[in-house]
Amino acid sequence: MLNLTPLRRKARSTLAVAAAALLGLAAAHAHLDASDPADRAVVTEPLTELTLTFTEPVEAEFSRFELVRLDVETSPDGYATGGAAWALLDEAAKAAHDELVAQGTAPRAAGDDAPYTLTVQTTGASDEVVLTVEGELPAGDYILFFNALSVDTHTTSGYVLFSYQPEY
Repeated sequence: MLNLTPLRRKARSTLAVAAAALLGLAAAHAHLDASDPADRAVVTEPLTELTLTFTEPVEAEFSRFELVRLDVETSPDGYATGGAAWALLDEAAKAAHDELVAQGTAPRAAGDDAPYTLTVQTTGASDEVVLTVEGELPAGDYILFFNALSVDTHTTSGYVLFSYQPEY
């Protein structure tokens, strides 16, 4: 009579190792780890550079980054943590994010009257993407949208919400 118990144990352990490897691959997608400015920051200094740091390298040249000004009426005293301004802005940011995702990977034309342009400085694969703002960035509330292609060929999208209130 053939004893299958050791064979079954080996099959189970092989299956467990394979499942763990697959779960590790699924968890390896690039996600936003940090940003400058930080999410929900109020920036008062001149803003000429934005940085996104991901959990693994992304292909900057095959990713999409856009800086979008939100048209939401807020009061300056609402920017405190948990303030009313952030709740309104977060709702507008989610709607803008969904619209940008629906547009696909092609960048949206800024238009000839845009007072600023956003340029990707990072080339190749990197976990840090540096973007420069050229021109005058008007005071207001913004989302920095990203649809990043990671080196594992998966995309991740999201945004950083911040308020730009320069002190001239």
